Amino acid sequence: MFRRMKIGVKLALSFGALLFIFAAVGGLSWVNMNSVRTEADALAEQYVPESNMAGDLLDSIKDMVYEIRSFGDTYDKQYSDAGNTFAANARKYLGVAGEHAAKYPRLVRLREDLPKVESSLDEYAGMMKQTEDAVNGIFELRGAADAAARTFVENTGAYYESQFKLMQEEIAAEKGPDALAERLSKLKMIDALTEGGNAARLDNFRGQALRDMSLIERAIERLKGMGKTVEEIRKVTSRKENLDQLDKIQKAADDYRASMERMLTAWRGLDELGDRRDRAGISVANIALEVQQAATEATVRIADDTVSSLGTTILFITIAIAFAVLFGTIVAFVMTRSITSPLRRVQELAARARDGDFTFDRDDFHIVNRDELGAMADALAEMISVQRDMIRDLKKKSVHLSAISEETAASTEEVTTTTSEVAESNAKLAEQTRSGRANAVESSKVMLEMSSLIQIAQSLAANADKNSTGMASAASEGSETVVKTIDTMESIKDSVRETEELLKQLDTYSQRIGVVGDTITGLADQTNLLALNAAIEAARAGEAGRGFAVVAEEVRKLAEQSQDGAREVADLVEKILAGTNSAVASMRKSREEVEEGVKIAHVAGEALNRIKTAVDSSVHDVRRIIQTTDEEVAKSEKVIELIDATSNVMENTDDHVQNLAASMEETAAAMENVATGSQEVSETAEELKQMTDRFRVDEDEELRANARALPAPRS
Repeated sequence: MFRRMKIGVKLALSFGALLFIFAAVGGLSWVNMNSVRTEADALAEQYVPESNMAGDLLDSIKDMVYEIRSFGDTYDKQYSDAGNTFAANARKYLGVAGEHAAKYPRLVRLREDLPKVESSLDEYAGMMKQTEDAVNGIFELRGAADAAARTFVENTGAYYESQFKLMQEEIAAEKGPDALAERLSKLKMIDALTEGGNAARLDNFRGQALRDMSLIERAIERLKGMGKTVEEIRKVTSRKENLDQLDKIQKAADDYRASMERMLTAWRGLDELGDRRDRAGISVANIALEVQQAATEATVRIADDTVSSLGTTILFITIAIAFAVLFGTIVAFVMTRSITSPLRRVQELAARARDGDFTFDRDDFHIVNRDELGAMADALAEMISVQRDMIRDLKKKSVHLSAISEETAASTEEVTTTTSEVAESNAKLAEQTRSGRANAVESSKVMLEMSSLIQIAQSLAANADKNSTGMASAASEGSETVVKTIDTMESIKDSVRETEELLKQLDTYSQRIGVVGDTITGLADQTNLLALNAAIEAARAGEAGRGFAVVAEEVRKLAEQSQDGAREVADLVEKILAGTNSAVASMRKSREEVEEGVKIAHVAGEALNRIKTAVDSSVHDVRRIIQTTDEEVAKSEKVIELIDATSNVMENTDDHVQNLAASMEETAAAMENVATGSQEVSETAEELKQMTDRFRVDEDEELRANARALPAPRS
């Protein structure tokens, strides 16, 4: 069955099997990759956000615990506000995590732990409120203690001042030593009481700052001992004002001590609350951490499963590809061998046919398949059989053709010899005729060229005559123009010289004007001095010289105007002198250039006269050349006519000779073609015989016998 299949069907089945293998591998890979994609989507949409939410929740809880702890230590309101903000953020993250857990049923651990986190967060929030209340209570107790301390300080100070004032009065009244000693004793006791209060306050402040309860307890003990001191002072005090002050001092000390005792109790309660709050914070942080760790573990587990699934898929694909490659190699080997073996046998038989061996048939191919290779073997066997029959016929006909071609070649050789002799004689005559005609044509060309050159020379001479006449006229006009130019340049030179003299006179006059301007300036200066002297004299004369002073002022103004006018005239004269000097220099340069132009014009006039003389001589010579060329043109035309007649006769003769030569050449060519054809036929027959001799067929001996029976060709 396999042998009856076509090659295309075999290849289709083989490639179909490979495609089926790859399709199966692709399908299984798609299933695994789809599972991996599902897990990756779950990882990206569920577990990674869960881990991020748990991390945000844990960070918010840690920040909340840190801020509230700082608030419990420092009582700074900004820490409390920050803690409440982080608590609100934690509740927001709890809400987001709850929505996320409700959306994805696989997040079981998140749904179970969120209520625990929320409960612990509520408990911690309650402790935060208790902490704020305790801190506010401590602030209130501090305020009450500060108020009691102010009352204590005010009254001890007032008592001390009153006793000090009374002591001053007693000293002024020269009381006895006993009275002064009693007053001094009161001052010392109130001073000791003040120092004890200050020491108690200092212990209180240090205890709160250092968070040392022993210092606060010592301050309370100090305040308890103040009652005895107050009673001792009260025993020696008689004034109503001072007794009231002692009552206030005692009450302030008791109030301060009571505030400190309550503050100490609140402080201890706050510390205990801080411990419980820290434990609650650690608990809620641990629960949030467990949620985050659970999300991380789920993420790692899914990632490990995904990697494992990918590894399995890659291993499966690798095995499938290896199997497909092995299967494809086997199929390719079998298919290639089933094709190449018959083709190799066909190649061997084709090589035998190429070498001329046609003694094989269909059975020698050894191809039993009924596919394309079997059909090819059938066709090749049939082709060999047909070619074998054709070669037999060619061998017979080539022998006969060779004999006929040899006879034809012998006959055409004689005709070709005779035709060649006639053609050689005719060729010599044609060559001589062509040579004579070529010489005549060449002579005609030379005469034509000479005639053309003579005519060109005649035309050029006529143009030269015309141009020379024009040049003579132009030279005459140029000579006259140069004479006029020389006269004009001489006139310009005289005008320039006169202008230069006038400018020199103008320069002299301008210099004289400058001298006059200087004189006017000097007169104006002197007039100004005289007017100044006159004004001085008029001032000395007083009322009588007032009119003279007015006149002197007017004279001074006129002198100033004259001075300004003279200055303007001097400026103008200076500008005129500068312009005049420039004009004199320019006119001097113009005069020199005009003199140079006059010299050049004289030289040009002399050159034009020489040109005119040369042109007149050229005109005479050119006219003689024209006469001579007219005679030569007439002679050359006659010679050309004679040469043309001779050339026509030789051309007719050459045409007849060429026609005869053409006929002979055609005859010779025809005979040569016949001889060549006969020779080619003979050679072709011989080659065909040689070609067919190398082929091996069944009837070789019979063909040789027929060849020996044919008559021999004529020489």
